[in-house]
Amino acid sequence: MKLEELETEWKCLQAAYPVLATWTFGYYNRKRSFGTCWFHLKRIKLSRWHAENDSTKHVVDTLRHEAAHALADTEAGKRVGHGSEWKRWCRLLGATPERLVNRETMKQLAKPPAMWMGVCPGCGKEFHYYRKPKHLTGSFCLICGPIKGQLVISRVKKPQTPKQPSMFD
Repeated sequence: MKLEELETEWKCLQAAYPVLATWTFGYYNRKRSFGTCWFHLKRIKLSRWHAENDSTKHVVDTLRHEAAHALADTEAGKRVGHGSEWKRWCRLLGATPERLVNRETMKQLAKPPAMWMGVCPGCGKEFHYYRKPKHLTGSFCLICGPIKGQLVISRVKKPQTPKQPSMFD
């Protein structure tokens, strides 16, 4: 999705709900989070990577999800989380009133490339990291254990997109 289209969608929400006029909208570089609403700062941010790489439908749904938080929280005067008031606002805005993305939707979304990867010498399972792990030693595969499954963690020369999880992982 083009970021200009998303910003136009945000301006439409602000026009339809004037209370959002005092809120700001922007992007962050997170890859494992789609969007966040900060009530105390009156700010909504979406992941730039997901906004540029996911389907328009999902990105607009995420924006509306966060706008529903802003409207529900403003109405209550405090953070209300994913309760009934937030769900009501989601339905009004046309967003999916669910806290997390379900597995079927997750399979359809683009996966950001991992910059770091750990490999279990016991079973060969790969573990993808988006940031440099604090400790490059000491991590292990839960299946193989701390002795046979000590992960070998290294920086990926060319970022890799994680494989889709299967029901056997």
